[in-house]
Amino acid sequence: MNTEVFSDNVPLTPFDLCFTLDSAELSRLGKNFENFVPGYPVIINIDHHPENPKFGTLNVVDPSAGSTAEIIIELIYDQPLNAEISNALYVAMLSDTYGFSLPNVSFKTLFWSSFLIANHARSSYLWHQLFANDPFNVVQMNSWIISQSKKNNDILLATIPQWIYEHFQTSEEDTEGLANSLLQIADIDTVILFRDRGDSVRLSFRSAGKRDVGSIAKSLGGGGHRLASGANLKASLDQAVNHLLEIITEQE
Repeated sequence: MNTEVFSDNVPLTPFDLCFTLDSAELSRLGKNFENFVPGYPVIINIDHHPENPKFGTLNVVDPSAGSTAEIIIELIYDQPLNAEISNALYVAMLSDTYGFSLPNVSFKTLFWSSFLIANHARSSYLWHQLFANDPFNVVQMNSWIISQSKKNNDILLATIPQWIYEHFQTSEEDTEGLANSLLQIADIDTVILFRDRGDSVRLSFRSAGKRDVGSIAKSLGGGGHRLASGANLKASLDQAVNHLLEIITEQE
């Protein structure tokens, strides 16, 4: 599956209309946009994060939706959909629900996914491209990370040092699906992935339902869902691991 980046450096010039998608807060848009977007005459904010403060001129926020794509489909379903649009929306639903395996999947989620398949979304092909398409060196890297992970009751802690990307000729992006994969381990409710970034640690949280990892991430200045969230912490890997265990212990 090919990807195309239209621009990752949008010029900060005035626009008449701005759409924000799947962004629980303005800071998720990036530092430049966080300060610039409020000046747009009209902001249409479409999201499914429950903590969204509804910063738009028009807000379409539905926390019951499994993904923001699900909301978009409800808005445009009566318009002509070609294969390109259907595939894009299906990928968004597939990735945000981790292959329709998370508790936020509802009858409505499956109804709209079926609707997209009826409109030429390539369901099997897209699933394999997202979840069964890792190069061998990425599998080797993730295997090493898993072998070094630690189990603390029903919490799995996986640390990723900076040197690993050069060693396996990979990038941080190649670890994006790892937290979801680790949640498949029996008796594990919560997965915390710690990515070393030198002066900080990027945290990725996943929960099978027992813990609200969204609230944990929010307490650290991050955000996300009850079942999936993230944050950044100014600390070393060891400090970050100890700090997170302290937070969870205090909450329980």
